[in-house]
Amino acid sequence: MIEQEIKPFIDVTVNYFRKITKNRIEVKPPVIEFGQSTLLDYTGIIELSGEVNGCIYITAPETMLQDLIEIVGDQTEDKNDENLSDLIGEVTNVISSNVRRDFGPKFKVSVPTVTRSGQSFPVEVPPLNLVLPIIWKSYECFLVIAFDESESATALQN
Repeated sequence: MIEQEIKPFIDVTVNYFRKITKNRIEVKPPVIEFGQSTLLDYTGIIELSGEVNGCIYITAPETMLQDLIEIVGDQTEDKNDENLSDLIGEVTNVISSNVRRDFGPKFKVSVPTVTRSGQSFPVEVPPLNLVLPIIWKSYECFLVIAFDESESATALQN
């Protein structure tokens, strides 16, 4: 993966958290992992198809989502499994939809799928993943970009 492929993901993620939470976030340097990365309590997954295949996903701890739901929902909203699952799916969807604008129609995205820790991962993950650690308040979550490396650079440059 090249810098021009990952920069839109970083920019959109930073902008999302800045706009929604009014708090600063930190994106640590990316880490390359082989195979599926570690999953936290909730994971929102978007499959990619078209000229670029793979997936992106955000995995976050439950406590982070409980704090975030108070900001994006109302303070009385129930912090149950269903609402936390909806929230991680929505965050993933917003990020992938905004990135899609940068890449155009060759970057097709699916409806978000959500999984919890301990559940099987519902999509096949390409062998090479770029993991972006994101710090919000005292929480750490991960944005994982998993493109089929043989296709990504050429397809997204065209």
